[in-house]
Amino acid sequence: MADFARASKQVGTERSACAAPCAAHATSSGQNSAPIACCACPHGNAIAARFGVAAERTSRGCIRAIAYGARVKPLSADFRRRALAAAAALATVVLGLASRRYGSELPEFVAAYAGDTLWALLVYLVATALAPSAAVAHRALAALVFSFAIETSQLYHAPWIDAIRATRLGSLVLGSGFLWTDFACYAAGICFGAATEVVAARTTHDSSQR
Repeated sequence: MADFARASKQVGTERSACAAPCAAHATSSGQNSAPIACCACPHGNAIAARFGVAAERTSRGCIRAIAYGARVKPLSADFRRRALAAAAALATVVLGLASRRYGSELPEFVAAYAGDTLWALLVYLVATALAPSAAVAHRALAALVFSFAIETSQLYHAPWIDAIRATRLGSLVLGSGFLWTDFACYAAGICFGAATEVVAARTTHDSSQR
């Protein structure tokens, strides 16, 4: 109410009678931003503009003030998940390329299996970016099926597909030779991605409850 009083004074109008029902509505609907006027007030938008706040109409026509920089509408969960997945995918690509380029300097076990594991993790991250609202289990299953299908396709050889595999991009995406151990790498990479997401979500949830 103090915010409303200062704002209304600046535009030379007193609308306390207007603010009262708006404040009651904000309280009943659980809104925690300060209402300054309702839409029935002809000076509602002027008050908001003069006071340096954004006027936002609610379903019942009230205008509630949200100070610039003080209350920013949170990004949707899908947008955040998509952005994080894209950033993680970029980092995974860098790590995957580095594991190939500097494989001779890595431990033998890491050099042998890191590339395929990171590739499968990348597939999971791409699935997350494309369908952020899908359940973790569904995205993990889709990534696993895709990865296994790509590996199984390496049993098929024809001049046209072998020519694609011979290119750098084709080799990175389609692989070049079938190996049973790759299935274990794919499962490990996808499980790591899914488990990391679940743990991060629980940690964030627990922190918000404190």
